[in-house]
Amino acid sequence: MLLEGLGLSFYDYVTLLTTGRGGQFRSDARNLRYQPSGEEPVIYAGSRRGMPYPVRADFSPAGEQPFVPRFLTEAAVVALRESGPGIRDFTRDVWPLLAKEVEWAFYSVQYTQLHGTRGFEDFSARYAATDWDSPGMHELITGLFPQRWMQWDWDRDAKPSAGRRFRDPVEFGGFAADYHRAVLDEAAAGVTRSPRRAATAALRRLREPVRLAVSHHGIAGSSYRRDVENWFDGLSKFLVWGPPPVRVEELLALLEAGVVHLIGPQTRVTLDRTSAAFTAESPMVDRSRVTARVLIDARLPATDVRNATDPLIASMRAAGDCRPHLISDAATPPGYLVGSLDVTENTFSLVRRDGQAHPRRFAYGVPLRGILGPFGTALPAVVEHCDAIVATACTVRAATSPAAATAKTKVGTTPRSAVPHDALGRPHAASMAFLAERHGEIS
Repeated sequence: MLLEGLGLSFYDYVTLLTTGRGGQFRSDARNLRYQPSGEEPVIYAGSRRGMPYPVRADFSPAGEQPFVPRFLTEAAVVALRESGPGIRDFTRDVWPLLAKEVEWAFYSVQYTQLHGTRGFEDFSARYAATDWDSPGMHELITGLFPQRWMQWDWDRDAKPSAGRRFRDPVEFGGFAADYHRAVLDEAAAGVTRSPRRAATAALRRLREPVRLAVSHHGIAGSSYRRDVENWFDGLSKFLVWGPPPVRVEELLALLEAGVVHLIGPQTRVTLDRTSAAFTAESPMVDRSRVTARVLIDARLPATDVRNATDPLIASMRAAGDCRPHLISDAATPPGYLVGSLDVTENTFSLVRRDGQAHPRRFAYGVPLRGILGPFGTALPAVVEHCDAIVATACTVRAATSPAAATAKTKVGTTPRSAVPHDALGRPHAASMAFLAERHGEIS
Protein backbone atom coordinates (compact mmCIF):
# COMPACT_ATOMS: atom_id res chain seq x y z
CA MET A 1 0.00 0.00 0.00
CA LEU A 2 1.18 3.51 -0.85
CA LEU A 3 0.59 6.55 1.36
CA GLU A 4 1.25 9.94 -0.23
CA GLY A 5 1.85 12.63 2.38
CA LEU A 6 3.74 12.52 5.67
CA GLY A 7 1.87 15.05 7.82
CA LEU A 8 -0.62 14.53 10.61
CA SER A 9 -3.03 12.56 8.42
CA PHE A 10 -0.21 10.12 7.69
CA TYR A 11 0.06 9.31 11.39
CA ASP A 12 -3.72 8.86 11.61
CA TYR A 13 -3.78 6.44 8.68
CA VAL A 14 -0.83 4.47 10.04
CA THR A 15 -2.62 4.05 13.37
CA LEU A 16 -5.81 2.85 11.65
CA LEU A 17 -3.86 0.39 9.49
CA THR A 18 -1.82 -1.10 12.36
CA THR A 19 -3.35 -1.02 15.84
CA GLY A 20 -6.70 -0.50 14.15
CA ARG A 21 -6.24 -3.96 12.66
CA GLY A 22 -5.22 -5.69 15.84
CA GLY A 23 -1.49 -4.88 16.08
CA GLN A 24 -0.04 -3.98 19.48
CA PHE A 25 2.83 -1.91 20.81
CA ARG A 26 4.77 -3.32 23.74
CA SER A 27 7.53 -1.68 25.75
CA ASP A 28 10.82 -3.38 26.43
CA ALA A 29 13.63 -2.03 28.58
CA ARG A 30 14.51 0.68 26.04
CA ASN A 31 11.95 1.17 23.27
CA LEU A 32 8.53 0.38 21.95
CA ARG A 33 8.21 -2.79 19.89
CA TYR A 34 5.41 -3.55 17.44
CA GLN A 35 3.72 -6.94 17.49
CA PRO A 36 1.94 -7.47 14.16
CA SER A 37 -1.52 -8.97 13.93
CA GLY A 38 -0.98 -10.28 10.41
CA GLU A 39 -3.89 -8.15 9.18
CA GLU A 40 -1.94 -4.92 8.55
CA PRO A 41 -0.57 -4.06 5.10
CA VAL A 42 3.04 -3.19 4.36
CA ILE A 43 3.01 0.60 4.04
CA TYR A 44 5.29 2.57 1.71
CA ALA A 45 5.06 6.33 2.36
CA GLY A 46 6.57 9.41 0.80
CA SER A 47 6.22 13.13 0.14
CA ARG A 48 8.16 16.04 -1.35
CA ARG A 49 10.17 16.49 1.84
CA GLY A 50 10.34 12.75 2.40
CA MET A 51 10.37 13.09 6.19
CA PRO A 52 7.35 12.54 8.48
CA TYR A 53 6.48 15.51 10.68
CA PRO A 54 8.65 15.47 13.84
CA VAL A 55 7.19 15.65 17.35
CA ARG A 56 4.98 18.68 17.97
CA ALA A 57 6.86 21.84 18.83
CA ASP A 58 4.94 22.65 22.01
CA PHE A 59 5.84 19.43 23.78
CA SER A 60 8.27 20.18 26.61
CA PRO A 61 8.58 19.43 30.31
CA ALA A 62 6.06 21.13 32.57
CA GLY A 63 6.92 24.22 34.56
CA GLU A 64 8.83 26.12 31.88
CA GLN A 65 8.28 29.86 31.55
CA PRO A 66 5.82 31.05 28.87
CA PHE A 67 7.29 32.57 25.73
CA VAL A 68 7.06 36.37 25.48
CA PRO A 69 7.86 37.96 22.08
CA ARG A 70 10.54 40.64 21.95
CA PHE A 71 10.34 41.68 18.29
CA LEU A 72 7.10 40.44 16.69
CA THR A 73 5.08 42.13 19.40
CA GLU A 74 1.53 43.45 19.35
CA ALA A 75 2.89 46.97 18.92
CA ALA A 76 4.95 45.83 15.92
CA VAL A 77 1.90 44.20 14.35
CA VAL A 78 -0.16 47.38 14.87
CA ALA A 79 2.59 49.41 13.17
CA LEU A 80 2.68 46.99 10.23
CA ARG A 81 -1.04 47.24 9.63
CA GLU A 82 -1.14 51.04 9.77
CA SER A 83 0.28 51.36 6.25
CA GLY A 84 -3.01 50.28 4.65
CA PRO A 85 -4.24 47.16 2.83
CA GLY A 86 -2.61 45.50 -0.17
CA ILE A 87 0.83 47.06 0.32
CA ARG A 88 2.87 45.03 2.78
CA ASP A 89 5.06 42.12 1.72
CA PHE A 90 5.59 39.06 3.92
CA THR A 91 9.30 38.55 3.23
CA ARG A 92 10.09 42.27 3.48
CA ASP A 93 7.87 43.34 6.40
CA VAL A 94 6.84 40.32 8.49
CA TRP A 95 9.53 37.68 7.99
CA PRO A 96 12.46 39.75 9.36
CA LEU A 97 10.64 40.24 12.67
CA LEU A 98 9.48 36.62 12.80
CA ALA A 99 12.89 35.20 11.91
CA LYS A 100 14.65 37.48 14.39
CA GLU A 101 12.24 36.32 17.11
CA VAL A 102 12.74 32.61 16.42
CA GLU A 103 16.50 32.94 16.10
CA TRP A 104 16.68 34.87 19.36
CA ALA A 105 14.93 31.96 21.09
CA PHE A 106 17.61 29.68 19.63
CA TYR A 107 20.66 31.85 20.38
CA SER A 108 19.59 32.87 23.87
CA VAL A 109 19.71 29.19 24.87
CA GLN A 110 22.76 28.40 22.74
CA TYR A 111 24.69 31.26 24.34
CA THR A 112 24.21 29.98 27.87
CA GLN A 113 25.01 26.44 26.74
CA LEU A 114 28.35 27.54 25.27
CA HIS A 115 29.35 30.65 27.23
CA GLY A 116 27.39 30.57 30.47
CA THR A 117 25.76 33.76 31.73
CA ARG A 118 28.77 36.05 31.54
CA GLY A 119 28.27 38.69 28.86
CA PHE A 120 24.73 37.57 28.11
CA GLU A 121 23.14 40.98 28.75
CA ASP A 122 25.56 42.63 26.34
CA PHE A 123 24.79 39.97 23.70
CA SER A 124 21.06 40.46 24.25
CA ALA A 125 21.32 44.23 23.82
CA ARG A 126 23.48 43.97 20.68
CA TYR A 127 21.12 41.41 19.15
CA ALA A 128 18.08 43.59 19.82
CA ALA A 129 19.75 46.65 18.30
CA THR A 130 20.87 44.87 15.10
CA ASP A 131 18.71 44.27 12.03
CA TRP A 132 18.05 40.66 11.16
CA ASP A 133 20.16 39.26 8.30
CA SER A 134 22.31 42.40 8.20
CA PRO A 135 26.13 42.36 8.01
CA GLY A 136 26.18 43.41 11.66
CA MET A 137 24.01 40.46 12.66
CA HIS A 138 26.18 38.03 10.71
CA GLU A 139 29.27 39.44 12.41
CA LEU A 140 27.66 39.15 15.85
CA ILE A 141 26.54 35.55 15.33
CA THR A 142 29.69 34.21 13.70
CA GLY A 143 31.81 35.87 16.35
CA LEU A 144 30.04 34.09 19.19
CA PHE A 145 29.01 30.92 17.35
CA PRO A 146 31.78 30.28 14.81
CA GLN A 147 30.95 26.69 13.88
CA ARG A 148 28.02 25.73 11.67
CA TRP A 149 26.47 23.35 14.21
CA MET A 150 26.25 26.23 16.68
CA GLN A 151 24.10 28.32 14.31
CA TRP A 152 20.43 28.25 13.43
CA ASP A 153 19.82 27.26 9.80
CA TRP A 154 16.25 27.45 8.45
CA ASP A 155 17.00 25.22 5.46
CA ARG A 156 18.74 22.57 7.52
CA ASP A 157 15.92 22.30 10.02
CA ALA A 158 13.09 22.51 7.48
CA LYS A 159 14.70 20.05 5.04
CA PRO A 160 16.72 17.54 7.08
CA SER A 161 17.87 15.48 4.08
CA ALA A 162 18.45 18.35 1.64
CA GLY A 163 21.48 17.86 -0.60
CA ARG A 164 21.94 14.20 0.37
CA ARG A 165 21.63 11.13 -1.79
CA PHE A 166 21.02 7.67 -0.33
CA ARG A 167 22.18 4.36 -1.75
CA ASP A 168 18.95 2.53 -0.87
CA PRO A 169 15.74 2.84 1.19
CA VAL A 170 17.39 1.12 4.15
CA GLU A 171 19.97 3.90 4.45
CA PHE A 172 17.29 6.58 4.16
CA GLY A 173 15.09 4.81 6.71
CA GLY A 174 17.99 4.73 9.17
CA PHE A 175 18.65 8.42 8.56
CA ALA A 176 14.99 9.26 9.20
CA ALA A 177 14.88 7.18 12.39
CA ASP A 178 18.03 8.87 13.73
CA TYR A 179 16.53 12.27 12.95
CA HIS A 180 13.32 11.53 14.84
CA ARG A 181 15.18 10.10 17.83
CA ALA A 182 17.25 13.27 18.02
CA VAL A 183 14.13 15.48 17.92
CA LEU A 184 12.51 13.35 20.64
CA ASP A 185 15.61 13.83 22.80
CA GLU A 186 15.47 17.59 22.26
CA ALA A 187 11.78 17.64 23.13
CA ALA A 188 12.51 15.79 26.37
CA ALA A 189 15.29 18.28 27.17
CA GLY A 190 12.85 21.18 26.78
CA VAL A 191 13.23 24.78 25.70
CA THR A 192 15.70 25.72 28.45
CA ARG A 193 18.27 23.10 27.44
CA SER A 194 17.70 22.56 23.71
CA PRO A 195 18.31 25.59 21.45
CA ARG A 196 16.42 24.04 18.54
CA ARG A 197 13.51 23.14 20.77
CA ALA A 198 13.42 26.72 22.02
CA ALA A 199 13.29 27.97 18.41
CA THR A 200 10.50 25.69 17.19
CA ALA A 201 8.47 26.22 20.37
CA ALA A 202 8.79 29.98 19.85
CA LEU A 203 7.63 29.62 16.25
CA ARG A 204 4.55 27.73 17.41
CA ARG A 205 3.76 30.39 20.00
CA LEU A 206 3.99 33.09 17.34
CA ARG A 207 0.92 31.75 15.53
CA GLU A 208 -1.38 34.52 16.71
CA PRO A 209 1.00 37.45 16.00
CA VAL A 210 1.59 36.04 12.50
CA ARG A 211 -2.14 35.64 11.92
CA LEU A 212 -2.77 39.22 13.02
CA ALA A 213 0.02 40.45 10.76
CA VAL A 214 -1.09 38.69 7.56
CA SER A 215 -4.84 38.07 7.78
CA HIS A 216 -7.57 40.32 6.37
CA HIS A 217 -5.35 42.18 3.90
CA GLY A 218 -2.39 42.37 6.27
CA ILE A 219 -0.12 41.62 3.31
CA ALA A 220 -0.64 41.97 -0.43
CA GLY A 221 -2.40 39.13 -2.25
CA SER A 222 0.61 38.39 -4.45
CA SER A 223 2.82 38.10 -1.36
CA TYR A 224 0.32 35.78 0.32
CA ARG A 225 0.30 33.48 -2.69
CA ARG A 226 4.07 33.55 -3.26
CA ASP A 227 5.44 33.74 0.26
CA VAL A 228 2.80 32.18 2.52
CA GLU A 229 1.01 29.57 0.43
CA ASN A 230 4.02 28.45 -1.60
CA TRP A 231 6.74 28.68 1.06
CA PHE A 232 6.08 29.60 4.68
CA ASP A 233 2.98 27.45 5.05
CA GLY A 234 4.91 24.22 4.41
CA LEU A 235 7.95 25.31 6.41
CA SER A 236 5.97 26.27 9.51
CA LYS A 237 3.76 23.19 9.46
CA PHE A 238 6.73 20.85 9.36
CA LEU A 239 8.49 22.63 12.21
CA VAL A 240 5.54 23.06 14.58
CA TRP A 241 2.52 20.93 13.59
CA GLY A 242 3.84 17.47 14.46
CA PRO A 243 2.20 14.71 16.49
CA PRO A 244 2.66 14.00 20.22
CA PRO A 245 5.78 12.00 21.21
CA VAL A 246 3.99 8.65 21.47
CA ARG A 247 3.04 8.73 17.78
CA VAL A 248 6.67 9.28 16.74
CA GLU A 249 7.80 6.48 19.05
CA GLU A 250 5.22 4.21 17.46
CA LEU A 251 6.45 5.17 13.99
CA LEU A 252 10.00 4.24 14.98
CA ALA A 253 8.73 0.84 16.15
CA LEU A 254 6.88 0.32 12.86
CA LEU A 255 10.00 1.24 10.86
CA GLU A 256 11.99 -1.26 12.93
CA ALA A 257 9.36 -3.95 12.38
CA GLY A 258 9.33 -3.44 8.61
CA VAL A 259 5.65 -2.50 8.56
CA VAL A 260 6.32 1.09 7.40
CA HIS A 261 8.92 2.02 4.79
CA LEU A 262 9.85 5.58 3.81
CA ILE A 263 10.39 6.08 0.08
CA GLY A 264 12.44 9.27 0.28
CA PRO A 265 12.45 12.98 -0.68
CA GLN A 266 10.69 14.26 -3.81
CA THR A 267 8.56 11.14 -4.02
CA ARG A 268 6.73 10.88 -7.34
CA VAL A 269 3.63 8.71 -7.74
CA THR A 270 2.38 7.58 -11.15
CA LEU A 271 -0.42 5.34 -12.36
CA ASP A 272 0.29 2.52 -14.79
CA ARG A 273 -3.08 1.98 -16.43
CA THR A 274 -1.92 -1.15 -18.20
CA SER A 275 -1.16 -2.99 -14.96
CA ALA A 276 -3.72 -1.02 -12.90
CA ALA A 277 -1.04 -0.26 -10.30
CA PHE A 278 0.58 2.79 -8.73
CA THR A 279 4.32 3.31 -8.77
CA ALA A 280 6.27 5.53 -6.35
CA GLU A 281 9.94 6.47 -6.43
CA SER A 282 12.36 8.99 -4.94
CA PRO A 283 15.07 10.43 -7.21
CA MET A 284 17.23 10.93 -4.11
CA VAL A 285 17.14 7.30 -2.98
CA ASP A 286 18.56 4.59 -5.24
CA ARG A 287 16.47 1.43 -5.68
CA SER A 288 13.45 3.10 -4.10
CA ARG A 289 10.93 2.20 -6.81
CA VAL A 290 7.89 0.39 -5.40
CA THR A 291 4.56 -0.69 -6.92
CA ALA A 292 1.21 -1.17 -5.20
CA ARG A 293 -2.45 -1.52 -6.17
CA VAL A 294 -3.72 0.74 -3.40
CA LEU A 295 -2.88 4.44 -2.97
CA ILE A 296 -4.10 6.64 -0.10
CA ASP A 297 -3.72 10.38 -0.50
CA ALA A 298 -2.86 11.43 3.07
CA ARG A 299 -2.52 15.12 2.24
CA LEU A 300 -5.01 17.66 3.55
CA PRO A 301 -6.83 19.31 0.62
CA ALA A 302 -6.80 23.08 0.37
CA THR A 303 -9.95 24.91 1.40
CA ASP A 304 -11.83 26.26 -1.62
CA VAL A 305 -15.49 27.19 -1.27
CA ARG A 306 -15.66 27.80 -5.02
CA ASN A 307 -15.51 24.04 -5.54
CA ALA A 308 -17.52 23.05 -2.46
CA THR A 309 -19.97 20.17 -2.93
CA ASP A 310 -21.41 20.53 0.57
CA PRO A 311 -25.12 21.33 0.04
CA LEU A 312 -25.18 24.20 2.53
CA ILE A 313 -22.10 26.02 1.18
CA ALA A 314 -22.99 25.30 -2.46
CA SER A 315 -26.56 26.61 -2.09
CA MET A 316 -25.41 29.73 -0.23
CA ARG A 317 -22.81 30.44 -2.89
CA ALA A 318 -25.38 30.02 -5.67
CA ALA A 319 -27.76 32.38 -3.88
CA GLY A 320 -25.07 35.01 -3.31
CA ASP A 321 -25.14 34.53 0.46
CA CYS A 322 -21.39 33.94 0.67
CA ARG A 323 -18.27 34.57 -1.38
CA PRO A 324 -14.57 33.62 -1.43
CA HIS A 325 -12.14 35.92 0.36
CA LEU A 326 -10.20 38.37 -1.80
CA ILE A 327 -6.81 39.55 -0.52
CA SER A 328 -6.28 43.04 -1.90
CA ASP A 329 -3.14 43.94 -3.78
CA ALA A 330 -2.24 47.53 -4.67
CA ALA A 331 0.23 46.41 -7.35
CA THR A 332 -2.06 43.91 -9.10
CA PRO A 333 -5.66 44.91 -8.34
CA PRO A 334 -8.13 43.67 -7.39
CA GLY A 335 -5.97 41.05 -5.63
CA TYR A 336 -5.76 37.32 -4.97
CA LEU A 337 -8.79 35.10 -4.42
CA VAL A 338 -8.24 32.43 -1.79
CA GLY A 339 -10.66 29.57 -1.21
CA SER A 340 -11.76 30.67 2.25
CA LEU A 341 -15.18 32.04 3.03
CA ASP A 342 -15.10 35.81 3.32
CA VAL A 343 -15.92 37.12 6.79
CA THR A 344 -15.63 40.40 8.63
CA GLU A 345 -12.48 40.99 10.63
CA ASN A 346 -12.62 40.10 14.34
CA THR A 347 -16.38 39.33 14.42
CA PHE A 348 -16.38 36.65 11.65
CA SER A 349 -19.74 37.63 10.16
CA LEU A 350 -20.32 35.98 6.79
CA VAL A 351 -19.94 38.39 3.87
CA ARG A 352 -22.38 38.11 0.98
CA ARG A 353 -21.63 38.48 -2.73
CA ASP A 354 -22.71 42.16 -2.61
CA GLY A 355 -20.13 42.89 0.12
CA GLN A 356 -22.65 43.23 2.95
CA ALA A 357 -22.12 41.25 6.14
CA HIS A 358 -25.01 39.07 7.23
CA PRO A 359 -26.09 40.09 10.75
CA ARG A 360 -26.82 36.57 12.02
CA ARG A 361 -24.49 34.24 10.10
CA PHE A 362 -20.94 33.49 11.18
CA ALA A 363 -18.16 31.23 9.94
CA TYR A 364 -15.12 29.85 11.72
CA GLY A 365 -12.60 27.01 11.51
CA VAL A 366 -11.60 25.07 8.38
CA PRO A 367 -13.63 27.22 5.92
CA LEU A 368 -11.44 30.19 6.95
CA ARG A 369 -8.05 28.53 6.50
CA GLY A 370 -6.82 31.21 4.10
CA ILE A 371 -7.89 33.96 6.51
CA LEU A 372 -6.69 32.48 9.79
CA GLY A 373 -3.13 32.37 8.46
CA PRO A 374 -0.56 29.66 7.76
CA PHE A 375 -0.60 28.21 11.28
CA GLY A 376 -4.32 28.05 11.85
CA THR A 377 -5.10 29.53 15.24
CA ALA A 378 -3.75 28.87 18.72
CA LEU A 379 -6.18 27.73 21.42
CA PRO A 380 -6.35 30.97 23.46
CA ALA A 381 -7.15 32.89 20.26
CA VAL A 382 -9.81 30.34 19.28
CA VAL A 383 -11.61 31.00 22.57
CA GLU A 384 -11.29 34.75 22.01
CA HIS A 385 -12.63 34.49 18.46
CA CYS A 386 -15.60 32.38 19.54
CA ASP A 387 -16.29 34.87 22.32
CA ALA A 388 -16.32 37.63 19.71
CA ILE A 389 -18.86 35.72 17.61
CA VAL A 390 -21.09 35.21 20.65
CA ALA A 391 -20.78 38.86 21.64
CA THR A 392 -21.74 40.03 18.15
CA ALA A 393 -24.68 37.64 18.01
CA CYS A 394 -25.88 38.78 21.42
CA THR A 395 -25.60 42.42 20.39
CA VAL A 396 -27.59 41.78 17.21
CA ARG A 397 -30.26 39.91 19.15
CA ALA A 398 -30.58 42.74 21.63
CA ALA A 399 -30.72 45.32 18.83
CA THR A 400 -33.57 43.46 17.09
CA SER A 401 -35.63 42.77 20.21
CA PRO A 402 -38.89 44.70 20.79
CA ALA A 403 -37.20 46.76 23.51
CA ALA A 404 -34.64 47.98 21.01
CA ALA A 405 -37.04 48.62 18.13
CA THR A 406 -36.39 52.35 18.29
CA ALA A 407 -32.61 51.98 18.39
CA LYS A 408 -31.83 49.75 15.41
CA THR A 409 -28.43 49.80 13.80
CA LYS A 410 -27.55 49.38 10.14
CA VAL A 411 -27.88 45.75 8.98
CA GLY A 412 -24.57 43.97 8.78
CA THR A 413 -22.74 46.11 11.30
CA THR A 414 -22.05 45.86 15.00
CA PRO A 415 -21.41 49.05 16.99
CA ARG A 416 -17.78 48.94 18.15
CA SER A 417 -18.89 50.79 21.28
CA ALA A 418 -21.01 47.77 22.24
CA VAL A 419 -17.93 45.65 22.86
CA PRO A 420 -14.60 47.03 24.19
CA HIS A 421 -11.73 46.38 21.72
CA ASP A 422 -7.96 46.35 21.99
CA ALA A 423 -5.44 48.10 19.73
CA LEU A 424 -5.81 45.42 17.06
CA GLY A 425 -9.59 45.66 17.01
CA ARG A 426 -10.16 42.43 18.94
CA PRO A 427 -13.02 42.34 21.47
CA HIS A 428 -11.85 42.06 25.05
CA ALA A 429 -12.79 38.65 26.44
CA ALA A 430 -13.76 40.20 29.79
CA SER A 431 -16.77 41.85 28.20
CA MET A 432 -18.18 38.61 26.76
CA ALA A 433 -19.63 37.14 29.96
CA PHE A 434 -21.37 40.44 30.68
CA LEU A 435 -22.97 40.49 27.23
CA ALA A 436 -24.07 36.86 27.44
CA GLU A 437 -25.62 37.46 30.85
CA ARG A 438 -27.32 40.66 29.71
CA HIS A 439 -28.76 39.36 26.45
CA GLY A 440 -29.44 35.71 27.33
CA GLU A 441 -29.19 32.70 25.06
CA ILE A 442 -29.14 33.05 21.30
CA SER A 443 -32.20 31.58 19.60
